[in-house]
Amino acid sequence: GSAYRRTEPVLVRREHGEGQPSTEAIHRKIPLIKHLSNSLYMGTLSFFQGSYDQSVVTVGGKINLLAIASFIMLILAVYTANLAAILTQDANKPKVDSVEVAVKEGLNICAERKLAEFVTDFYGLNPSIFVPDPIELGGDGEPGFNCPK
Repeated sequence: GSAYRRTEPVLVRREHGEGQPSTEAIHRKIPLIKHLSNSLYMGTLSFFQGSYDQSVVTVGGKINLLAIASFIMLILAVYTANLAAILTQDANKPKVDSVEVAVKEGLNICAERKLAEFVTDFYGLNPSIFVPDPIELGGDGEPGFNCPK
């Protein structure tokens, strides 16, 4: 057996030659596409709503309900993706707010030569924490950069 009926009862009104209408019940075959579209609708609706409930009857109502459910699912997906991006972005930012924290974290500091010398003298730091002036670009290899003029 099948969960779907193969026929449905339909009342047909016919007029005879004398002008007297008659009504009779006949069984009309239900097209397979109607069963397939109903199954597809119910499966999609149960996915979006998490339940198996047919709340509308007309085709237009079903399309409208599926469109609203799809829109809600899209909004939830965008919200979740943005929240994940925000949370991971904050976790990746280094929390350096002073020279002591940068030295403690083992970070290299990029600075101009005069500033590097001042910070080295003021904090008593090892000059090797400053990025050296690259020799291949015309520098002298010493900590900090020499900026002409």
